[in-house]
Amino acid sequence: MDQIKEQKTLRLSDDNLIDYHCFSSDSSPLSLGAPVVILFNCESYFSDKPSIIINKLGLPEYTYFSLDFNDCKKNIEPDDGTSMVSYQVYCLQQFITHLNTQYQINQKDIAIVSHSENAIIVSSWITDYAPDIRSVIFCSPYFFFKKWDIFLFRLKALHQISAIFYRSITGGTSCNRLNNTRFFSRFSRRKLNDYLHSGQRIIRNSFAYFTPTLFIVTRAERSMVMNGLLKVYANISSYTKSLYMVPEAGYDSEIEYQEDVIIAQVKTFLVANFARQEKVPSLFDSYIRGVTWNEYEKLRAPEVSQLRRIHWALNKFALKHIGKFSSGIKLGLETGFDSGASLDYIYRNQADGSNILGRYIDRYYLKNVGWNCTRMRGKHVEEFISLAISRLLGAQKEIKLLDIAAGHGRYIINALENTHQPIAHLLIRDFDPANVEKGNHLLSQKKFANVALFEQGDAFSFADLATLPKDRTLSIVSGLYELFSDNNMVQTSLNGIANATEIGGYLIYTTKLWNPKFAYMARVLASHKKGEYWLLRRRSQREIDQMVTIAGFEKIEQKMDPWGMFSVVLAKKIA
Repeated sequence: MDQIKEQKTLRLSDDNLIDYHCFSSDSSPLSLGAPVVILFNCESYFSDKPSIIINKLGLPEYTYFSLDFNDCKKNIEPDDGTSMVSYQVYCLQQFITHLNTQYQINQKDIAIVSHSENAIIVSSWITDYAPDIRSVIFCSPYFFFKKWDIFLFRLKALHQISAIFYRSITGGTSCNRLNNTRFFSRFSRRKLNDYLHSGQRIIRNSFAYFTPTLFIVTRAERSMVMNGLLKVYANISSYTKSLYMVPEAGYDSEIEYQEDVIIAQVKTFLVANFARQEKVPSLFDSYIRGVTWNEYEKLRAPEVSQLRRIHWALNKFALKHIGKFSSGIKLGLETGFDSGASLDYIYRNQADGSNILGRYIDRYYLKNVGWNCTRMRGKHVEEFISLAISRLLGAQKEIKLLDIAAGHGRYIINALENTHQPIAHLLIRDFDPANVEKGNHLLSQKKFANVALFEQGDAFSFADLATLPKDRTLSIVSGLYELFSDNNMVQTSLNGIANATEIGGYLIYTTKLWNPKFAYMARVLASHKKGEYWLLRRRSQREIDQMVTIAGFEKIEQKMDPWGMFSVVLAKKIA
């Protein structure tokens, strides 16, 4: 049965445009809970157009969306030179959000079919954003984890293209999907390095990948994709995963044969997984067992390697005797690099030092990628504050804010100043009396000081949390939970926030997914906890999302920095 095709356009948050197509059936229009399949960049893989593929699948009760970033390349490249993969992942996230707001499609009713390098985008989205989609199908996916993988990929690709050229001039046939004049332009050095970084991030978080996944590989591409594919296949934690290798036909119509076989596999996997819901296990115990616990325990133990001990000792010496000329490093040494005072200095982002050398060192210190991500996290928190306030005003609710661990409170105060909206009440807390004093001084200079209260409080104390007012419509906890490994503490804090937040109110929370300097932080950088180093256990997005759900919130939107270190989430109180 033919599908009705409609062309649509999605305007992204940065005003870029993405075109997509919607295919629905006359007899089965889009309805709540109906299966939805996204054909993501599949036009450049199959020789047939999406409408023909949909007809071959023979599932008229499904609704299909065709999304092809290759058709919109001028629109979906990042303008600031940052990660192309991270940007396209965020574009995909915005498209999924758009399906929910525009068509009332829930994530659990969505399956994605993708191909080749786009598997990196989809896999990054699954590990970074932890969506609850029904299934994913990758056709000949490419994954890179080492520079050697890229070298082999280029070498094998050159061999395949040479074979295609030879067959074309000798009259032979070829079923190779790399027969494509844009092949090398698609895989520039920058893109391959970007894919390499993203592949490492996928493997690092693959333990939290529970989406049912089918990998399909044709024989012609098998030698090029198997190394990375098998590593991903072995590491993802999904209970439902399958690797299918398309057999050869043995006759000239091999391309058509392979497409028919692939479509049959796609149909079988889609139907099977729409008929059941994969149960995702709880990750609450990740702080006492599992991948991130093992990493944390390794960093907590004394350094084993003698060479590494010397390396860390030299770094400590340099930080203490040379870094002290930098105002930022000096502050970190005195109060801890994870303290509210250090965070406030990072947000101000103004290089300072005792001399020219000190200011140069401080400028370099502030440009560190970790601090860039921290400032990006603050920017995303501000954006979600503005979004939540606009939604609350639209629902005719008063703006009553809560931040249980604000440091100096600079980021939330600046965010409220930028909104230009009436604030009914602002309650800010912090555990450190020095932060409370400086926060009150900062607050006294602001126009809404008469409706604000900055007081001392423990964000993990059941007794302190019980004293919170029960009328908050927007609660914020930023940069706190990533400093503490124990999920019992975090759950107690989230439950306290939930009790203080009205149903229909919002929560903004953050988590730290990784940092390339975890070992350096744990061996060299002082913590706000006196006598300790800045030791962290990374917490996967799915882990923190599950705890937020337990507290009674529903995740709505998420943003991440281009390096994939910090995530910021907006959730709504539903129970």
